[in-house]
Amino acid sequence: MMFSALFSSVRQYPRELILAVVAMIGFFVQIESVGPVERLGLQIALSALLSMNLSLAATVLTRSGKINKVLSWGAWAVTSAAFSWYVLGLDFARSADAYSYAYLLCLVHLCVVLSWTSYGSVERFWNASILMFHRILYAVVFSSILELGLCLSILAMRFLFCFDGLMHLQSYTAVLGFVGFNTMFFLSGMPTAESVDHEPRLDPMTSIFSRYVLAPLVFLFIVILWAYGV
Repeated sequence: MMFSALFSSVRQYPRELILAVVAMIGFFVQIESVGPVERLGLQIALSALLSMNLSLAATVLTRSGKINKVLSWGAWAVTSAAFSWYVLGLDFARSADAYSYAYLLCLVHLCVVLSWTSYGSVERFWNASILMFHRILYAVVFSSILELGLCLSILAMRFLFCFDGLMHLQSYTAVLGFVGFNTMFFLSGMPTAESVDHEPRLDPMTSIFSRYVLAPLVFLFIVILWAYGV
């Protein structure tokens, strides 16, 4: 059941998953390279992540009937090109440029959330926002568990079998887990037009964690970004 849901996201969100693959390739290039090529790989990966979120917002707007496919592709292409051009000019060795990208990433995530206003009511918007928020939380938790298991397996191979090859293997598994698997898992549980008509039923422990742990951490992060900008 879980695997069928994961692979159904390939049919429903092909553009977003292609961009996730581009991001993974960019991170792989960064891992294996040095100098200008390393920087270019990172810029491509981070540009693809921005483009993926913009694509998701365009997909939501298209499925709501607010825009057609031609306008969706056009708006996504123009905004992605503009953001990619901007990211290619950033030097992530400088903290100011890293914070600029963080602001931009928050902006495109906000675009995804606000795209649900196209479904016509405040109730639907909040239902979709809650569902997406908890889906992201689940995706991060499961991706972390997957990455922890893979890292422990690699460490066991290195210590028990004296395996010294593939020195960057942990970095590759991190990219696969937190970019590849994370994206597929999140997209497989994206809210639908039918699911946002009803108030979501959430696990009580998840709600407590979100309200009393995660929300303060997000608020603290926003305050830090604001303080740096001032």
